[in-house]
Amino acid sequence: MKQLNFINKYFKDFLEYSSDVILDSDLMLEDGVLHQYISSTFLNGFINYVKPMKVYVIDRYRVDSQLSNEEKNQIPIVINMCKDNYNNWENIAMFTKQEVIDKFNDGYKIYHTKLSMFDDDVLFLGKTDNYYWYFWFDCDVVDCCIGRFKTKDSEDKIISLFTEYCMRVTEDKIYEFKLEWLQGWLSF
Repeated sequence: MKQLNFINKYFKDFLEYSSDVILDSDLMLEDGVLHQYISSTFLNGFINYVKPMKVYVIDRYRVDSQLSNEEKNQIPIVINMCKDNYNNWENIAMFTKQEVIDKFNDGYKIYHTKLSMFDDDVLFLGKTDNYYWYFWFDCDVVDCCIGRFKTKDSEDKIISLFTEYCMRVTEDKIYEFKLEWLQGWLSF
């Protein structure tokens, strides 16, 4: 199945609802094992200790293209942002993921990046000195995934497979969250 090329290439095993296994194991996160149905709180314990490589927000729960104008106005995405010097903060209401991305492109910043701001799933690829890390934040907050792996593949190949995978996990749009937009303490 082409959709799973990234996952099948780098993860040899899959553990669902593995919180007990993680807690009672000599190996906290074994190389090449994808832990599924993990809480977002668990992911938050690791996200700030990896170097981000690629981050995508996908349309899965809040599919902007399927929302009517009335629905968008009823459930805005409100983010505390500033444009200059971290002095002039304002709560900005936006109605689509694209509007949020456009604000970042216009030079707006946030203080601490809370990736759940999009009300949708976030897929995150990162690395440490010895491992590549994969995070999937799911808005259900208990259906998240985390895994790490080693490979001799080039970073370009890993990023390419990750990007292809992200484009195939949703039938709708994906949005790249540029690395320079990640500020302060990250959380899902």
